[in-house]
Amino acid sequence: MLKIKTNDTPDWNAMFLISVFEAVNIQTILLFMPKSIQGQLEINNQVVVFAIVPGIVLFVINYFLYVKNVQKIASIYKDESQQKKIFGVLILLVYSIASFLLLFIAFNLR
Repeated sequence: MLKIKTNDTPDWNAMFLISVFEAVNIQTILLFMPKSIQGQLEINNQVVVFAIVPGIVLFVINYFLYVKNVQKIASIYKDESQQKKIFGVLILLVYSIASFLLLFIAFNLR
């Protein structure tokens, strides 16, 4: 029988997803900046400075915000109604699509 692995690290998965969305939103903001400001931000190791370093910083911040407080966060949402859960998932989907859509638009306008 095929056994499906369950999600045994939801706190780490949530932290990773939140960090990715934050990084995408920061990059989108940078892309929407006027060219004069973007020109001042140009440096040789742009990928390192604008992708890897903020990613690491976001992971560290989110670790202390979410992974360290997973029990407190779980207790807040344990009695959430089914209707609120569905609404929350819909909001997350809209936010996810909008974040990547704005990033795509920002790249095309550049």
